[in-house]
Amino acid sequence: MKITGFDIDHFGLWSGLSLPKLRGGLNVFYGGNEAGKSTLMEFLRAQLYGFGAERRRYARRPSAHQPDWNSEVDQEGRSLMLVSGGLLDMDCPSGQYRLRRTFVPDKTGGEERIDLQTVDGAKQGSQLLRVLLSGVDEATFNNVFAIGLDELQRLSSLNDTEAAEMLFRLSVGMERISIVEAIKDLTGRRNRILDATEQENKPSRLTRLLRQREKVAEKLGDAKLQVREYVRLQGEQRGVDRTIGHLEEDIARLQREKRTFEIARQVDPIWMRRDKLRREIDAMGSVVVVTEDVIANLDQLGQRIAERHDAFAKLKTEYLRTREAVKTHPVNETLWKLAPRIEVLLEEEKRIVEIDGQITKLENEIGNLETRVVEEETLLKQGRRTLPLTLPGQAS
Repeated sequence: MKITGFDIDHFGLWSGLSLPKLRGGLNVFYGGNEAGKSTLMEFLRAQLYGFGAERRRYARRPSAHQPDWNSEVDQEGRSLMLVSGGLLDMDCPSGQYRLRRTFVPDKTGGEERIDLQTVDGAKQGSQLLRVLLSGVDEATFNNVFAIGLDELQRLSSLNDTEAAEMLFRLSVGMERISIVEAIKDLTGRRNRILDATEQENKPSRLTRLLRQREKVAEKLGDAKLQVREYVRLQGEQRGVDRTIGHLEEDIARLQREKRTFEIARQVDPIWMRRDKLRREIDAMGSVVVVTEDVIANLDQLGQRIAERHDAFAKLKTEYLRTREAVKTHPVNETLWKLAPRIEVLLEEEKRIVEIDGQITKLENEIGNLETRVVEEETLLKQGRRTLPLTLPGQAS
């Protein structure tokens, strides 16, 4: 991984510093004391490994009232912390990336926000940063790749014995293990991986791994073809789904039209009848306003007609029952024995005749009333009747 450029929004004494494109090869930053060289190195460490407790002091704003670098508020209780961070441009074997890490202070201390993107703006997960760092932890980075003034000052403060111990570790190694022996051991392991002379009938481990790699590559090629086929089928499926959607919309529209036609066909006779009645009403001319008295008289007349019908029905029933009673007694010997009862019936003959006459009278009266009702209704419909009706027996 190579850092190709950076932008500092705010970090320590730096604010708004932008170096979007560093030169290839070695870049040298020089300046006097307190010029910000160590702050720039701490910025790179913070972007790659985060804002630790020691680096949060670089998120403070300058304050003449609070010289304590470990405090986050001034003497007046105002927060000294600012949103700090910036941007790194990195060139890696897998591509070019842009890393933005920002420290946002809050009441509970603060939080870090990481945004890792490719140069075309595609967002990546923060776990990719560990892959781009090739597993190098912060301690290794600080002691090997980013040695600062503090580390150099600690080296210069060593005495002869400590310096000798350090040089011994560099040449011999840690825990009395010779670096030369370690190199020989690693070379032997490498040869065992590459060399197959010890077992002629068995290929080397590297050969087996290469064959496995070829098989995996073939499977990967088949998988790519399957993925392409899947993508093609998925595209066809989307096209079929769109076609189905259009057809369903057409079906729904046709069903609505069908329902409209069915309703129109059902309503057509009623509508034609309505037009016919409208024409008949128009042919009748102007409609005469009927007063409420006329309606009341019609109701009374209808009630009286109903009462006369009921009375007629009762009389007719009684008459028929009497006639049936007479028919059920034929003239025979038994009749002579029932002479007293026959005499009683003969006495009732006058009453029967009277009932028959009353029935005839009621039938005639009902006929006259029905005829009058029909005539009155006709006059009312034609608009030639405006006076209230008078019923028989009522004052005119």
